[in-house]
Amino acid sequence: VILNATDKTSEIDRAIAKMRNANEIPGDFVNYYKGSLILESDLERISAKYAKACFIVTHRSSHDAIQQDQRTVMRAMHLKTYAPNVKIYVHLLKIQSKLHVEFADCVTCDEELNHAMFALNCRIPGISTAMVCMCHTTQGKEEDEEFEIWEKHINKSVDFEVYDREVMKSRIFQHFLGESFTFTSYHCYKDCKINLIGVSRDNRMMINPGSNFFLREDDIMY
Repeated sequence: VILNATDKTSEIDRAIAKMRNANEIPGDFVNYYKGSLILESDLERISAKYAKACFIVTHRSSHDAIQQDQRTVMRAMHLKTYAPNVKIYVHLLKIQSKLHVEFADCVTCDEELNHAMFALNCRIPGISTAMVCMCHTTQGKEEDEEFEIWEKHINKSVDFEVYDREVMKSRIFQHFLGESFTFTSYHCYKDCKINLIGVSRDNRMMINPGSNFFLREDDIMY
């Protein structure tokens, strides 16, 4: 269920369709409502008390980040009062706003993430670039003779995309059921030019688990 303050536009329709297609979600599983978390009538309309979790997202493009965070905090407080047993995940823009949503099950803060990446980059030079390349996909620039070696590597890597696939739902990975991660990685790259970087099992993410890790049906490959 998506609750938003504006009417559904063609742009929102396209975003929902893209999300459904990427996650193989049936069309009738996604419902869009115009409303507000501040209004109890809207919370009743979407059956908020029966939700497993609620994600409250702040408007990133706003010119007044503090004001947007204040609105998000008020929405989160009202939801917590109305449905105290529902897990609440909150997205904020400024670090100081986190103090007001300590009751939330999880809080993600853009400013805090930026500072953490800057600090990590001081310890591991280039890690921020690596993270950006893993999280975003864009068309590389046409290579120039004046490009330095590192620029050529970055330009090539930004074209790559990261996917997650369950072993038994993939026509490629299902053939490697019971094989080691190392064996699977080698043959996926050799035959299909696929770079395996990790696997998720029992809600635990592992990067390059090695030759002693053998694939199961419910493993999710990255």
